[in-house]
Amino acid sequence: MKRRTYLAGTLAAAARLVVPGSVLALTGCDSSGARDAITRFSGPTMGTAYRVSLAEQLSASETETLRVGVEAALGRVDALMSTYRSESELSRFNASAAGTWIGVAADTASVIAEAQRTGSISGGAFDATVGPLVDLWGFGPRHGAGVPSDEAIADASALIGSEAFRFDSERGTIRKSRDGLQVDLSGVAKGYAVDLVAAHLDAAGLDSYLIDVGGELEARGRKKDGSLWRIGIERPLSGRRQVQRVVVMDGGAVATSGDYRNFFEREGRRFSHTIDPRTGRPVEHALGSVSVMADRAMTADALSTAMMVLGPDEGMALAERLDLPALFLLRGQDEIVERATPGFVDRIVA
Repeated sequence: MKRRTYLAGTLAAAARLVVPGSVLALTGCDSSGARDAITRFSGPTMGTAYRVSLAEQLSASETETLRVGVEAALGRVDALMSTYRSESELSRFNASAAGTWIGVAADTASVIAEAQRTGSISGGAFDATVGPLVDLWGFGPRHGAGVPSDEAIADASALIGSEAFRFDSERGTIRKSRDGLQVDLSGVAKGYAVDLVAAHLDAAGLDSYLIDVGGELEARGRKKDGSLWRIGIERPLSGRRQVQRVVVMDGGAVATSGDYRNFFEREGRRFSHTIDPRTGRPVEHALGSVSVMADRAMTADALSTAMMVLGPDEGMALAERLDLPALFLLRGQDEIVERATPGFVDRIVA
């Protein structure tokens, strides 16, 4: 069994956060104190924001050309996979009748395949058909009303399940076997959008950059001074934004899932937007967030969601089994307690 490393305690806040998400790009001065030669551009997307940092100085026209291409890639993912847009490919499938095969774009097919793979390796902790439960608990596009009854949870749970969802990868078609089943790719689509932006920058001949889409990040290369890109992992605290850890990225991607932003409270109980498809209810363990590193942002995005559902013990076991760097932040009585795999510890900035 691989060595498990536990980091207990907390760090003082390193900085106030000014961008959305749970993982944050930290760019600025190089080791000599001079400003990095970095080109940046950003904008709104998918209900959040994106930011691109390039380790070179580009002209205004070159930057604008890149920006247009990046926003086209992001817009394509939103147009295909948003559950908030009635005209999206995914919304049209969710509104279709049982037994009807619906053709999907290659992008959607790739995300569905990743969702199914993650569901399989996580023992059902990740389930792309969890939409009816998300709606029932008030966290989806069709908002529920507070804490549902046991009967309502049972009825919604009867609508979900990967066995009622068929994906034909060769034909690029999907079908549901029962009415009411929905597919929600929000736990993986944002990561795919990051990968798509990275592919666009690669095609443009860029070899050093950092992409941030709502806190899902992907990096390539190094900055001009030879240093690695640095990112901040946010403390899982509601109402304030602080950095818990700073880590370096030597390529690859990192994604964080947490329960401290989107939740409601009733009679002293906290109900998170992270729904366990196996129970039909929000998770209730002490895990506040989990950050996962992987080669692709889509993989990191899906697995961080799955590990957030699994909790600190089962989630850590999955991270170790997959040999992935991961950081679990738990809410203790008076502090944030850290558990990290050795691969993640190696990336922490002292």
